Amino acid sequence: MKLLSMVEVKKLQKLVNGDVLPEEPLYLHTSLRIGGPADVLVIPRDIRSVYNVVVFSREHEIPLYVIGNGTNVLVRDEGVPGIVLKISNVLKRAVVFKNYLICGASISLSYALKKALRHSLSGLEACAGIPGTIGGAIAMNAGSKEGCIGDVVEKVVVMDESGNVRVLSRVDCKFRYRESVFQESNFIILQAVLSLRREKRNVIIRRVKNRLLRRLSSQPLNMPSAGCVFKNPPNCSAGELIDRLGLKGLRIGGAMVSHVHANFIVNIGGATAKDVLSLIAIIRDKVYERFSINLDLELKIIPPLEPE
Repeated sequence: MKLLSMVEVKKLQKLVNGDVLPEEPLYLHTSLRIGGPADVLVIPRDIRSVYNVVVFSREHEIPLYVIGNGTNVLVRDEGVPGIVLKISNVLKRAVVFKNYLICGASISLSYALKKALRHSLSGLEACAGIPGTIGGAIAMNAGSKEGCIGDVVEKVVVMDESGNVRVLSRVDCKFRYRESVFQESNFIILQAVLSLRREKRNVIIRRVKNRLLRRLSSQPLNMPSAGCVFKNPPNCSAGELIDRLGLKGLRIGGAMVSHVHANFIVNIGGATAKDVLSLIAIIRDKVYERFSINLDLELKIIPPLEPE
């Protein structure tokens, strides 16, 4: 059900410096290449436009969903009623001051890592090879076995649902394994201050190369995916559990459990969100039946599923 009339869309267009795209197919904006249309997709070019969209959505009681580069997102086939705000063309500056990397939420993790490397700053190597933006990485506390981005966050500048700008400390962010306060709130991440440490550049490069080689050999990087689908349960790997059940290669429609990494669902062509959700349900049921473990989603679904 559409929640915005064309009159409201035209009002929104006047408030935004950037693209305001009615009925924009969201499969064009996600790494899984899946997703129906948004009522309207907004891609702003400045923070003032972000503020205007936030205030507009609140005043008109229209749901607002925020994405970065869409690398950890599954958009449902029926699309998104409301506004999808894509933060990818603003906040793209990174500055080094002493041991701090101050970066806009829209810069990629790979760019942040390169910037840190040029200044011989260590601390982001655990995120090497992870796609997406700084904002998205902080929201989900992205990382690997070697650590998470929350380990180096000093402060995060956010905009709340009223358009007010606030500064959160690392404690305020409530970082946990693949979780943070940003999954429990409507904060939009604008900027982050990362506290890094000086180290020899060749040592940092070696760590980054090792991490990238492991990723290249263990993940299906040549096919559309959204990264890991499930969080790892305590003291075990979701991918290993799924692999032990022989589910690699399990396919529904155009969605398939990767042969390379069992915690990845890949789009082998024409996959729908329904295909992916069906695979997720089968995997969860079989893992619980065999191991009595409930797998929690790492993947973000938009709009969220209704609680069962």
